[in-house]
Amino acid sequence: MVQGCSGGDGQPDSRILVDNVSGDGQLPSGMMRHQPRDPNAPARVDRMPVMIEDPSQIAKTRERYQKKIDQLYQQAMKQVNEGGYLFGEHLRAVEARPQKAKEDLVALMVDPSVLAKTRLKAAEVLMRLNIDRGWAFHLQCLTDPNVELRLAALKSLAAYQIRPEQLQGEQAKLVVNLLDDKDPRVVVAAAELCQKSNVTGSEVKLRQLLKSGQAKDPAKLAACLAGVATTKESVDALLPYVLKKTVDGYQWGSVYNLEGLLKNPDPEISEPVRQAIYTYTLKFPEEKYDQTLVRDLTQIAGSQSKDLLLDIQKNATDPASQLYATEALARLDPDNAVDILLSQLAKGKFASDLIGEMANYATPDDCTKITGQLLAMKSPWDSRVVLLCYEKLGSQGKQFIEQHADRLDPHAQEVAYWKSQNLDLRTALNDFYAAGILTKTPDEILALMKQPKRNQTTASEIDFNDPGELLGALGWAEIVTMFDSETGMIPSNHDELLADWGAATGGKWKPECPVQNWLQESSEDFNAPYIVEFLSEDRLYRVGAENYGDWYDVEAVLRLANFSLKKMGKPEQFIPLESDGQFMMLVFADPAKFVPLAKKYRMPLSEDAAQGMKKGKDFEQRVLEQID
Repeated sequence: MVQGCSGGDGQPDSRILVDNVSGDGQLPSGMMRHQPRDPNAPARVDRMPVMIEDPSQIAKTRERYQKKIDQLYQQAMKQVNEGGYLFGEHLRAVEARPQKAKEDLVALMVDPSVLAKTRLKAAEVLMRLNIDRGWAFHLQCLTDPNVELRLAALKSLAAYQIRPEQLQGEQAKLVVNLLDDKDPRVVVAAAELCQKSNVTGSEVKLRQLLKSGQAKDPAKLAACLAGVATTKESVDALLPYVLKKTVDGYQWGSVYNLEGLLKNPDPEISEPVRQAIYTYTLKFPEEKYDQTLVRDLTQIAGSQSKDLLLDIQKNATDPASQLYATEALARLDPDNAVDILLSQLAKGKFASDLIGEMANYATPDDCTKITGQLLAMKSPWDSRVVLLCYEKLGSQGKQFIEQHADRLDPHAQEVAYWKSQNLDLRTALNDFYAAGILTKTPDEILALMKQPKRNQTTASEIDFNDPGELLGALGWAEIVTMFDSETGMIPSNHDELLADWGAATGGKWKPECPVQNWLQESSEDFNAPYIVEFLSEDRLYRVGAENYGDWYDVEAVLRLANFSLKKMGKPEQFIPLESDGQFMMLVFADPAKFVPLAKKYRMPLSEDAAQGMKKGKDFEQRVLEQID
């Protein structure tokens, strides 16, 4: 809907291109109207791939690639000098010049005359390149007399998202010690890193600082302590400094840092937090129907909130606020929860959420009234309907799904089949491994899936009866790539898309020198199509790609990739899966082996490579219609 614009040389253009304008149609300075090409319009380039063995053309492609890498490398180093963010294409350019990158980055990192943020950004990129000097420099800076280096090091480590196991022992002490730093900016940055990475020893130190009354910014330290607190003493220390009313009204994220404490099984920890949030929400009576406030209120609502919740359910105009209030009322009255939820379901909004909540209360005795309401729905049923009927409504619920299988969306059909056939994840992985699709063993994949998530110490749970877990498992097996069909930019860099796909093939397909030629007739020609090409095994593969604004021409690029694989004599292909929206997923596997198993386990396949763009555009159109 809104697209940034890059110039033909890859440098950012200051203009923003807008394809839909409401109201009087006037656009602010710096914006211009641009209507992307209709996907149904005739193609202006040949979208059927070709293979070329002409050495001169192959040499030209190598030259264009080297020029592209040179430009991207310069952009990457400019970002490093500014302490900015490096996108994937910038990191690939740095990786393509490993020796030069190491020399340039180390030179910046050790140069005391450059800004601290530049030196630490250089060290961070070295870490991304697995060069140990980057990590060592971060640790060195944590004790440096230069306050700017200490501050930049903390911010860099937080941005790099250090895992808890990377900051242990003496290294953890380096961070915790900075909570006593004389510079309040360093103290806050250290606290934020402690929260993000759950640094050992930080809870006790943050609590001591708050109780001392000497903290320069107690509100920020209290918010960080909330993220690592495990004791009543810590809760008592932080609550006086959080949830302060401001002139800006109720703000999104006001209770975000406290949400983990609400889940603590110890009531001495969770209940004071619950009461504090409830008291805080009541300070904004003029915003009582606001979606953000209602969401936070309903997380902690008790019996004293029932009248307020009924008011919100009845009078709020926002369907999301009505949903939150309804779910809370159901929790407060579990004996009547199904009826409460069904009454809201009849309004036709947030059906999936309401059905998922209903599964917490439904019994086989509720089967008739629930299925009756389901039949009245106009939209396809998702997997939550299947789980509700199979797991909560007994034999009648199972029979209902079997009789109305045509009402299920593709993923729900997959879930229903797994349920009816008693399939499970381990059996599926064994089959895929036996077929030679997986190189990792089922046990190796499951071990990866069970790894604790960031900032968690316990193993991740796996639902072996959920077919959705199979796709995640194939991702851990490194044969699935997922991407957004919408780039948000013009031009859409199809060459970078090829590089991303190649990274999900376990090294079996490596497109060399991927480049894109934007066939602009002038610098104002934002509608021009593309030529996309790459090299492999001393052959050039090329295809024309249409310009759909900030949407990839996935169909053309997929043809190119699969065409090249056939020409190379490889059995694998990129196989599209059915998409729920504009995000697409491709499985890299031999279709002769994968497709039969995909059918056995009801993995929804797709023959439409443009489905992500179509579904994304449909969603955007519905949003625009609601705005109008």
